[in-house]
Amino acid sequence: MGMRGGFVLALFVALAFGLAACNGAGSNPPPVQRLEDIRLSAWQNSGATKACLPPVPIVEMAVIDLNTITFQLADDSLWRNDLPQVCPGLMMSESFDIRAKAETLCRTDMVQVKSPDGPGALCGLGLFERLDPRPEQM
Repeated sequence: MGMRGGFVLALFVALAFGLAACNGAGSNPPPVQRLEDIRLSAWQNSGATKACLPPVPIVEMAVIDLNTITFQLADDSLWRNDLPQVCPGLMMSESFDIRAKAETLCRTDMVQVKSPDGPGALCGLGLFERLDPRPEQM
C-alpha cells in the first residue's frame, strides 16, 4: 500500500473511530437511515451553503434519494448534500464509506456505496446546505 492509500485508510479509520466515540457504539460508524426514518418535513432549506461541514462529529446519515444525503451533527445541526450526479446503488445499499481527504468532510470528498458483491459506486459530494427547523404551524 502506497503512502496515499495508507493516508486514506488511516483517515477513514480515524473518522470511523471519532464517529463511533461520539455515538458510544464501539467501532461502528453511524447508521445510514432511510427517508421514512427521519422527519424532513420538520426542516426547511436555509439557503446557506458551505464547501465543508463544520468540524463537529457526524452522528447520523440519511439517504434521501440517489443524489441526496443528510448529515446530522453532534451539535444537532442538519446538513443536506446534493451530489452533483446520481449515485447508483445509494438507495439500495445498507451503508456507504466516507472517503475524506481531511478531518472535515468537504465537497471534494467521496462516498463509496457498499454492496453485497463488494465495493459499489464511488460518488463525489456537492455543497452542504444547512437545514433549519420549520417554524411551528399556527
